[in-house]
Amino acid sequence: FAKCSLLLTFWVVVRRRSQVVRASQPLFLIMICIGTLVMGSAIITLTFDDEIYEQHALDIACMSTPWLGSIGFTIAFSALFAKTWRINRLFRKFSRITISEADVMQPFAILITANISVLACWTILSPLHYERRNHAGTDGWNRVISTYGTCTSYNSDTDEYEYGEVPYVVLLAGIAFFVLVIANFQAYQGRSLATEFSESKYIAIVVASMLQVMVIGAPLLVFAQDVPRTLFSVTSMIIFITCMA
Repeated sequence: FAKCSLLLTFWVVVRRRSQVVRASQPLFLIMICIGTLVMGSAIITLTFDDEIYEQHALDIACMSTPWLGSIGFTIAFSALFAKTWRINRLFRKFSRITISEADVMQPFAILITANISVLACWTILSPLHYERRNHAGTDGWNRVISTYGTCTSYNSDTDEYEYGEVPYVVLLAGIAFFVLVIANFQAYQGRSLATEFSESKYIAIVVASMLQVMVIGAPLLVFAQDVPRTLFSVTSMIIFITCMA
């Protein structure tokens, strides 16, 4: 996965003067490659457990996962959002569409500021903490049958490490869902607008795929909260499919 992102970044740099790459703009393509690389790295931190790593490293890994996922998504999506936003502005104009660096940076700055604000508050006020818990049930001698590791945040209402991360996850998911809906709406409006190499059609497919993954994946994550292996598999698949979209 990482090799794919790095190779595509290298290809864009090497082929940056070709007609196809210049039409799609190298900055736009490199942002997507870097964003997917950062977001995909969140799968690595999901694999950390206390069989190998110490508590401090596990706590860092827990908190790194939402940072990598959110920042990576923001970097990659901002380029796509800038394209759809620009297409929507020129929907009624029959002129050639070009996207400047400023067009890409504006939505990126807004989205990255919103996500970093939520992540910073989460990290400072209620950082994720790795802990090992017992599965329900004991054997005939009242011994714990099995345990599992999980990342959770402190909940001031219950004075325990239990679901303290929920408000921050909801905010981050809400931001992502909001911009995905807007991007899909804009892509739908610009579906008939002719752009060079028909890139508007492919961008519409990408943002629609991202929204579909989120709509299907979010409920699965909720239902899998108490099943660690399923939660890991679903989270990894959501990250993987979003990056590959």
